[in-house]
Amino acid sequence: MKTIKALTAALVLGVVLLGAVILSMRAGWWTPSMEEGRRIYAAPPSKFLRVDGVDIHYRDEGAGPVLIMMAGTFGNLHLWDGWTERLKGRYRVIRFDWPPYGFSGPDPTGEFDLPRTVHLMEGFIHQLGLSKFTFVGVSNGSTAEELYTDAHPEEVSRLILSDIVLRPPSGQRYVSRELKFYSWIGSHLLPNYVTRGNCAANLHYLFGVPDRVTDAMVELCYYSTNVGGNVAGQRALGNALNEMWKTFDIRPDLAKIRVPVLIEWPDKDYVLPASAGDEALAAFKNAPARIIHYPDGGHYLMWEIPDRTAADALEFLEATD
Repeated sequence: MKTIKALTAALVLGVVLLGAVILSMRAGWWTPSMEEGRRIYAAPPSKFLRVDGVDIHYRDEGAGPVLIMMAGTFGNLHLWDGWTERLKGRYRVIRFDWPPYGFSGPDPTGEFDLPRTVHLMEGFIHQLGLSKFTFVGVSNGSTAEELYTDAHPEEVSRLILSDIVLRPPSGQRYVSRELKFYSWIGSHLLPNYVTRGNCAANLHYLFGVPDRVTDAMVELCYYSTNVGGNVAGQRALGNALNEMWKTFDIRPDLAKIRVPVLIEWPDKDYVLPASAGDEALAAFKNAPARIIHYPDGGHYLMWEIPDRTAADALEFLEATD
């Protein structure tokens, strides 16, 4: 009987402590501040540029023809660290965080959708005095760059894109048990805080080879996702994108593009299937476009295997200079 009472007391205490931890997380006690995140991840050579009330975090390195790089959902400019090291000796590499991701923001308008993103891109690019450049983008970063190219075709000389979205990702796609668990935690217990475990689950899901995910990548994801109220903004943007893709068809916009296009496609991506890459290639009806498939690459292809993807991009850039 004493053993049962002791076990019961321990169980009750454990539940109380767990509840206290969850409440403290919901209250924001565990959330890293923007100041802390910028101290770790936005020190020089990082810079900030005020665009329509938003402090845009960016890096501008190297010299030569300009490359502008954008990450996708839940990304940040550090996804391009590997590419930057390989390309900045021959190109001027500019990469930036678009709100609500990374260490830009906050956005005082509270607007999180692709039209707002393109508006901020216009202000950022024009304040830097850029008039001709190559876009490099992943996932919804690619989508924003495609829309910008449609609006300003005279400014864009080439496109290097990955994970081009033509329609909403299928609800039938594979999702790991690990990610389902953390998604439930986020939906029901921690709506405004993303744990390191959740970040690790996301990266394992988004990488073609999960063993390539490092502790440093998880830590970067943890900070860039949580700082500055980013989680709420990311949820708002996710809802806006889901609504947009219900009716929006980007293929007519892609058909207007006439500059050279390189598509780097990850075949081990659980978000978009390998066949979607060939669909995207066909959508560039009036552009000299080609595709390279990477059998072992996941959704964050350029982060996961920067050596191969950057080398193929360099070959494309040299061939189209």
